[in-house]
Amino acid sequence: MTGCCIIVSTQDLVKAAIGFVKRDEGCDEEVLLASAQQVASATARLRAASNAKSDPLSPSHRCLIEASNAILAATRALVEAARISNEENPDAMTEESSKVLSLSLSLSLSLSLSFSL
Repeated sequence: MTGCCIIVSTQDLVKAAIGFVKRDEGCDEEVLLASAQQVASATARLRAASNAKSDPLSPSHRCLIEASNAILAATRALVEAARISNEENPDAMTEESSKVLSLSLSLSLSLSLSFSL
């Protein structure tokens, strides 16, 4: 169940980041940061549950820790890319920031999907 929370919160983060970059109404930096915090919270809950219920030396536990670290790194990269795109040109997204944002979105989604397998 916690893995599903990560997927849903990551999807919300992606929507918030896209809305923030496009300057959609209601998608400001606060929404972006709140969405990123939701991803971090869901990931922390999954790690805590895994720490309590699984063997810390098992390969699956190590894989989960690596995946959760990657999700948190991707989340930070996504927020940073969105901020950079807004700072570079407040009226439009530049090509470079668009690439960074797109890559971060892809990474964030693919990592969240790993928990659904």
